[in-house]
Amino acid sequence: MTTAASISPYTRTLDPCEKRWFAIQVRPRCERLVSKYLQQKDVYAYAPMQQIVRQYTRKRKIVEKPLLSCYVLIHICQPDYVSVLETENVIGFVRHDKAPALIPQEQIDLLRRVAGSHLEADIVRLDEIEPGDWLEIIGGDLTGLRGRMVAFKGKSYVSMELMQLDSAIILDIDAKYLRPFR
Repeated sequence: MTTAASISPYTRTLDPCEKRWFAIQVRPRCERLVSKYLQQKDVYAYAPMQQIVRQYTRKRKIVEKPLLSCYVLIHICQPDYVSVLETENVIGFVRHDKAPALIPQEQIDLLRRVAGSHLEADIVRLDEIEPGDWLEIIGGDLTGLRGRMVAFKGKSYVSMELMQLDSAIILDIDAKYLRPFR
């Protein structure tokens, strides 16, 4: 049995047996590489990626970009802690009150949905909404998510923020996939 004196404030959120979700900060543009290194050490690592279409003069190209730049999500228990920190290109754990910040499973599920979304569906009139209004996504992989409208983007797109991981994920979504939520 562990005593209060033997629990370090730097690892108190880590359980000796049960795996939990945490975020680590990594060097810029190393998210995929760190995920690969950690998986070689039998540590489950997840770096959510999004596909973006880049339009060049003579061609269109689909590129993958990290959804959370400079962060990798890991599912670990206490024995994996040092191994993660020793991994090349890892800067350290995202911390809250000195201990690694625990990330709820619901937030991981949301990031998976956002990263894998390919939107499709119908109806909201832009003259019925304004910045600050709560909106709900009614089509595609993100159906059911709710967030706050940030701004109009062109004639038919809206910027919408989803609050997660103590930061906002801002998505540009076609207004036909949204409805006001009250």
